[in-house]
Amino acid sequence: MKLRTALLSGGLIAMGAAFSTSQAHAQAAPFLDTPTNHWAYESVQDLAKRGIVIGYPDGTYGGKRPMTRYEFAVAIERALLTIDSMVKAQAGTPAPVGTPPATALTQDQLNEVQALIDKFRPELDTIQADLKTAQDNIEALRADVLDTKALANKAQATANDSYGFGSNRKFQISGYLQGRFQSADGYGQGTRVRFPQGVSTKSGSYNGNYAQGGNVESFQLRRARVKFSGQVTPNTKYAVQIDTSGAITAGTSATSANQQVTVREGYVAYTSGNGDPTKNLTFTAGEFATPFGYILPVSSATYLTPERPLAFSESNYGIFNAQDYDKGLQIGYNTPQQLAFIPAGLKLTFAAINGAGRTGENSDRKIDTIYRIAYQTPSKVLSLGASYYLGQIKDPNTGVAATSLLNNTGPNYTGAKKELIGFDGQLAVPTGDSQVFLNAEYVGGTFEERTFFTGTATDLTNGTSLQTVYAKGNKIDGYYVQGGYTFGATGTHGLTFAASYDVLKRGEGKANAFNTGGSDAYTDKNLGYGALYSLDKATRLRLWYNHPDAVAHQPGFNSPTKYGLLTGEIQVKF
Repeated sequence: MKLRTALLSGGLIAMGAAFSTSQAHAQAAPFLDTPTNHWAYESVQDLAKRGIVIGYPDGTYGGKRPMTRYEFAVAIERALLTIDSMVKAQAGTPAPVGTPPATALTQDQLNEVQALIDKFRPELDTIQADLKTAQDNIEALRADVLDTKALANKAQATANDSYGFGSNRKFQISGYLQGRFQSADGYGQGTRVRFPQGVSTKSGSYNGNYAQGGNVESFQLRRARVKFSGQVTPNTKYAVQIDTSGAITAGTSATSANQQVTVREGYVAYTSGNGDPTKNLTFTAGEFATPFGYILPVSSATYLTPERPLAFSESNYGIFNAQDYDKGLQIGYNTPQQLAFIPAGLKLTFAAINGAGRTGENSDRKIDTIYRIAYQTPSKVLSLGASYYLGQIKDPNTGVAATSLLNNTGPNYTGAKKELIGFDGQLAVPTGDSQVFLNAEYVGGTFEERTFFTGTATDLTNGTSLQTVYAKGNKIDGYYVQGGYTFGATGTHGLTFAASYDVLKRGEGKANAFNTGGSDAYTDKNLGYGALYSLDKATRLRLWYNHPDAVAHQPGFNSPTKYGLLTGEIQVKF
């Protein structure tokens, strides 16, 4: 069957080629690809001699060549036209102008043509049946493809409502965990208590470092956070972040407050228009990252040092005490195109917040406001930002005189003011597969609260405490500089060497009835350096040493011994 079908195909193609040209070019010599012992050899040669088929320009007949449906249609049409011209020639009817000259057909020739058609009739019927079957199969395949597409869409919709990763999922889980080992300087030198707060899992100021610590050496679960988020509609998304690390606040019992679960984020965000936050206003309500400066709203899973720099720390007794997240309303807008002198890609943010941080409500009786403007070059090499904070301070749990002022009962009370301005910049210069980077940030202004160590002139131990006092008109200045080099920045196993220096001048105000004036004693300074290495895309190791150059303390007393802190950490993100 296959051989006869191939011969039929080749014969019709050859006939089509012959009928499209003048029959004066009859093939006298045998075709190069038709063996003399083939059963159809004589028929092919006879048709060639009569000019009905001429084969191909290269002298071949193509008897075994596959034929397309288009070639088959052309061959049949030309064969019929040629036969028609032959019949008309036999009847003496003039052929149309342009038709190749045709010789009259004898009855024997007509019989040969009819015999050829009859011989290949089963093949023609088979081809027609095969075509019908192929069409039916194509229709069935098309139906299967449509069904498969519908199932895939349904599966995607189900996945969007289930656990997974993707910006368009309605429900996804992410988070990170940081396990640490910390060791303070001075092991075996006198008392083993080197952390002023003394308790192994205490969260508070350690000798100016603002890191959790223990007695000389301690294993810790610094952070264990899980975040649930999703894109409910093209315009609306949500997020809830839970912290299960159990860090406790100063002054509470380690046994009663340890391992408590706290909410770090819980907000709903709505983007107007088509839902693209790069081109439309975004409104965020609930508890969200405080949008002041660069490093305060950045996740602790991404920055270099074990803790934020002093001036931007969320730990106790800082100017952003427990305020890495706050409750309120935030409006964000990215300029999609240049407007007058305002460049495209500018990010504008406004926030109205309680100012009491994640642990309380609006206890200072005033809504705080934050304004921020930021810009990043299209190449992402340089980023710049400026921030402004206007608000008050919640009751810092100070002494009697200050308490009456902060509770709005004193005659001279005008509100514990918190007015800050900040500037930040980030530079990341790629060098092949590596990267050089430099981050810097400044914050300064009025902050009418001061924190320092109190105690005797001897070295501070766990028996000493941190004192917070109200200081009217108190001015603060804080800044940090971080720089380093990352090898393999675009790969899975990036290695970073970095150093950091940060300063917080806690008291520079002038002396008055409520303020003892500025002093270098109120200044904290830290120098840190270390390395970070990625084991894979999810797991990172950190080794960091932090040493204080200055520790804020009560004026007139000796500065506490400056114990350094070595941190070894493994972090996994998911």
